[in-house]
Amino acid sequence: MFKLGSRIFPDVEKEDAIVQLTSQGDEYYHSHNFYEIFYITSGTIKHSLNNITDELTMGDLLFLSPSDIHCFLREPGNQCIHRDIALTVPLYKKITDFFKYDPIISVHSGKLKIDVNTLNKLETMLQTISQTAPADAPALYFAIAELFNISRNLLGGGTKHHNKAPQWLIDLKTKLELPEYFCAAPAAIFAELSFYSKEYICRTFRKTTGKTLTAYMNQKRLSLASVLIQNTNKSIETICYECGYNNMSYFYRVFKKTFGSTPHDFRKISKK
Repeated sequence: MFKLGSRIFPDVEKEDAIVQLTSQGDEYYHSHNFYEIFYITSGTIKHSLNNITDELTMGDLLFLSPSDIHCFLREPGNQCIHRDIALTVPLYKKITDFFKYDPIISVHSGKLKIDVNTLNKLETMLQTISQTAPADAPALYFAIAELFNISRNLLGGGTKHHNKAPQWLIDLKTKLELPEYFCAAPAAIFAELSFYSKEYICRTFRKTTGKTLTAYMNQKRLSLASVLIQNTNKSIETICYECGYNNMSYFYRVFKKTFGSTPHDFRKISKK
């Protein structure tokens, strides 16, 4: 699909979108500088998201933020197809502000399931979108409204319990989209939210998001590091410290665990 750190949008500050079907070229770890919504239209495939592997089948739906690191573990001959909707940050924010709902920030959604009739309805809408200007197509917004509604209905009325985030946590997760926040020490977060105890912050964060605060920040740091490694000439050491790591050995260890190669090898691979 999209190469990690690649500039698929000419201007990421512009309200823009890309809509496509993908059946190959997605078998490597990557993150984005945009939001992504995807669902499986046919077949079965293993998918790794933030170092957790799950099997996806037809109708499985996921919402990804720019910091998420994922990979389709596509084996030779696997013909699984997924529908991808990529949205620049300004467009995604405009949409979530309009609906007053964000499937990524408001709840910890994970994998959702679309029924066959709804999937066919979505495909009928999205197949009409021209690749020249998808952000101008009304069908895009009707489809996104349907996907947001699926998230809201399943998480609000499903049998599986999900915990809605309090406003302070929604505000915190919004701030954690910025490098100056997620590259800082967790102590700075606790100081900013000093009216709550450290234990309460950590417990609520994990209960609502499914991740510890440290793991969440580490995921974002690794995403930023991977982009800097591929798209700048900064030394690995400089990138390590810019991304909030104080120990090169630890940085190498967690980077290799996530991407399957050291930062140096990762840079070499990206230059090919």
